[in-house]
Amino acid sequence: LIVTTDSTANVNPLADTYFYTTVDDGKCTGNTDSVLVEVKQNPLTSITPKNQTICQGIQTEITAAGGQTYLWDIGGSLGTETTDNKRTLSSIVSTYIAVQAIDAPCRGVWDTAFITIDNLPLTADFTVTPD
Repeated sequence: LIVTTDSTANVNPLADTYFYTTVDDGKCTGNTDSVLVEVKQNPLTSITPKNQTICQGIQTEITAAGGQTYLWDIGGSLGTETTDNKRTLSSIVSTYIAVQAIDAPCRGVWDTAFITIDNLPLTADFTVTPD
């Protein structure tokens, strides 16, 4: 790594890397210093269950994993970043859920699930015979 006269350099390492620099004014060589640039992997976001069908008015729990904090989007309503990795939902219409795992400063790819509401009416149908 060669540091320019303005004492800045941009780097984009793919793995943890030490970078070294030496001060040199053309006449004298000064001290050498180093810095370790650590590369963090983006978190792997996962949401379970992925897709499910529930009866209207029944609650279900959705769990996210992969981060220290999470950003939830439930049916198009984007929330704020939170440490809560679970959501309990009770819906009267089918809806989608999206979540993004965050391990600051890195953000994972959004993962999604879909809840379908089964609102078909159930009707008991039977007959009685003397036997």
